[in-house]
Amino acid sequence: MAFQAKLFINDEERNVIDSTFLYQQLMDSNGRPKTTIQDGKINVLIESTKNDELFYDWMFSTHTTYNGYVRFFKRDGFSKLFDFEFANCHCVHLEEKFNAEGNSPLKMELVLSPGIQRVRGQIFEKNWNPSNPFTNATPITEREEKEPEFLGYHFEDKEGEVLEKDEIEVDDEIYLVIETQDAVGESITINLDDKSLDYEYQGNRLENDVIRNVSITGDQTRVKLKAIKQED
Repeated sequence: MAFQAKLFINDEERNVIDSTFLYQQLMDSNGRPKTTIQDGKINVLIESTKNDELFYDWMFSTHTTYNGYVRFFKRDGFSKLFDFEFANCHCVHLEEKFNAEGNSPLKMELVLSPGIQRVRGQIFEKNWNPSNPFTNATPITEREEKEPEFLGYHFEDKEGEVLEKDEIEVDDEIYLVIETQDAVGESITINLDDKSLDYEYQGNRLENDVIRNVSITGDQTRVKLKAIKQED
């Protein structure tokens, strides 16, 4: 399963497709730093939604700032790897992209310029930053006492009998059973990685055997699939 990341800002949550965090120092002729740390902008590419007015309002205002963070998850899709936190942040670039070919979502590229940021134990603050929310404060990234866990998955037939992958045939209607703990309300992406069959979910073929953003409803979440002939 691939790593995942999400952007959390102003009570909004977006899936992150790509992100870059850049810091640099100018050097003298001998290759030694001759300035303090520069840049510190956040480049993030997210999946667009129908409720993205927030980002346009933010972009078109020279005074509006928000606090937020980008959370990176481990391969299980639930456990936190680390957070990139930022505060007093301006949006200085917005570019929305659409491509009618393929299954790529509508995307939005943002460049964010925070007054202060914290990542991997380091705090980087601009000289214009008005306040430091990271001083003597509870980390803003803690949302739950228990970390959600992905325990695994298996297949079952309509009667609830467990199926091995080699028992599944073309046109079989089956259930993907996702096992989790403390994860209700989360979403998960799973690569089924089947070399002999493809699968349909809600009438659509899964691209590269990957089922995306399944909402977790309990310790076991059942998802109906149909096995189909694999594309060449």
